[in-house]
Amino acid sequence: MFLKETESASTFRISNSKTTSSSGQIITSRIRRLSNVEKVLQGRGRWCLKQECKLRSARSSSNQIHL
Repeated sequence: MFLKETESASTFRISNSKTTSSSGQIITSRIRRLSNVEKVLQGRGRWCLKQECKLRSARSSSNQIHL
């Protein structure tokens, strides 16, 4: 919820900003925010990838013809 709210607020600011320089600054700050979120979620993401690999291996064992 919080991420969606900040995202919509930043996009609203970008659409309302008249000068390109200010909108560029907003975009860079938004990218920084997203990269911070990525860093936070990296640990969880790795776990999800492990689970996905398990699912894939289970699927590949049952569907070897498609590989």
